[in-house]
Amino acid sequence: MIKSPIVLMAGIRRYLPLTMDNDDAQLLLQRVLGQVLFVPPNVAGWPGGRNWIDSSTLMVRLQIPQVISAKDSIDIRPKSDDDINMGVSEDKRVKLGKRASFSTNGASATIDWSMVNKIFEKTERPQLAQAVTDTLLQTPGHVDNNILSPYLNNESRESFIKSTVVRIMSTPEYQMC
Repeated sequence: MIKSPIVLMAGIRRYLPLTMDNDDAQLLLQRVLGQVLFVPPNVAGWPGGRNWIDSSTLMVRLQIPQVISAKDSIDIRPKSDDDINMGVSEDKRVKLGKRASFSTNGASATIDWSMVNKIFEKTERPQLAQAVTDTLLQTPGHVDNNILSPYLNNESRESFIKSTVVRIMSTPEYQMC
C-alpha cells in the first residue's frame, strides 16, 4: 500500500525530531503532494492508492528527506486543484530550502540528530545500516546494502547514521506501508 502524503510526512516527522523553521511550509508540501489535512477534495475524501504517485509527486516524495535534512532547495509547483484553490489560480514558483525566504514559501528544519543516534548507540557498526533499515521500513522487504553503501557518509558514526536514515527515507520502499 502506498503511503498517503500525510502518512509519509507524519512518518518522517515522527522518526526525526525536527522543528520546521516555517510551519506553513508543511502545508505547502501537503499541497504539492496532493493531500492537505482536513481539506478533502470532496465528501468522499481522497482517492488514495496509486493516485498518490505520479511523475511529479514521486520525485518530490523521494527528495523531501534530503531537502529537509540538508536545508537544501527544490523548485516545486503545487498542482492546480480547483477544489483546494477554490477557483484561484496560483502559477508562482515555490522554493524550499535555505536559498528561499518565507516570502517565497521557503522551508527548512532543524533536526536533533542526537536523539536518532541514541536509538542505535548499542548497535555494532557492521549491523548499523541493517538496523536503521529495519527500524525505518518495518516490513519484510529491505534495501540492498550494496546499493546504499556508495552513498553513505563514513566519516563518523553520527554521519553514517544520518546519511543512512536520509537515504532509506528517499527510497521507493519507504513510500510503502
